[in-house]
Amino acid sequence: MIRGKKNSFVIIFLVFVLLVGSRCADKKPKTELVVTQEMLININKQLVNRDNDSIKAYIAANHLQMKQTETGLWYMIIEDAPGTQIKTGDIVNYNYTISLIDGTVCYSSDQTGPKTIVIGKGGAEVGVTEGLRLLNKGDVASLILPPHLAHDLIGDDNKIPSRSILLVNLEVIEVK
Repeated sequence: MIRGKKNSFVIIFLVFVLLVGSRCADKKPKTELVVTQEMLININKQLVNRDNDSIKAYIAANHLQMKQTETGLWYMIIEDAPGTQIKTGDIVNYNYTISLIDGTVCYSSDQTGPKTIVIGKGGAEVGVTEGLRLLNKGDVASLILPPHLAHDLIGDDNKIPSRSILLVNLEVIEVK
């Protein structure tokens, strides 16, 4: 949690520097701090690499057999039901549990009931939607969402802190 706050502070500091720098463009500062796009890209790459290392360590420690997509989503299909793969426009009803990588449960269909979304229309984290597209009706899967596929820099202003890696367990109940 401290590491997450430190990352948030660094990013907020950089945004602050950019905003202050743009307001003070007319003034001649004694020393000038220039944050370039290349610097921000490098910081982002470092954060993504560190998140990926944390995910790999979690997978190894828990002896999981997961696959990674090109976007960085990690997934494992636990129960593979026969049927047609979910696609854009499908209405999907599913049970879920969303936890932090430390095991803290944030949200669960046990508390709120199953969730229904239209694939491609929003309503779920980007990584959850991507994961659902890998599944069929009746499938059960585990996903690991790095921050850029979950709630990114800000969290959800409720139970999910900024830059959180999320564990998501899904069971697809119905597809229309």
